[in-house]
Amino acid sequence: MKPFTKTDTNPMSWREFKSLVDKLIVDVNAYFSQRDGRIDVISQLHRTGGVVGSMMAIKMKIVPLLPVQFKAI
Repeated sequence: MKPFTKTDTNPMSWREFKSLVDKLIVDVNAYFSQRDGRIDVISQLHRTGGVVGSMMAIKMKIVPLLPVQFKAI
């Protein structure tokens, strides 16, 4: 496996990260409102999705979280 270097990362600020999460929330709400749907639960993909899913749940006031983790076997 190739080792990761600093050039493999995205040095995004928390402010930029927050703005992307806010845009994602707008897009998700627009998608569901066009289809007369509602969001009952947010499913977080563990590792990188845990932070985004938690932020979305808090901002969208959705209490149930469904954590999902994939493992190689």
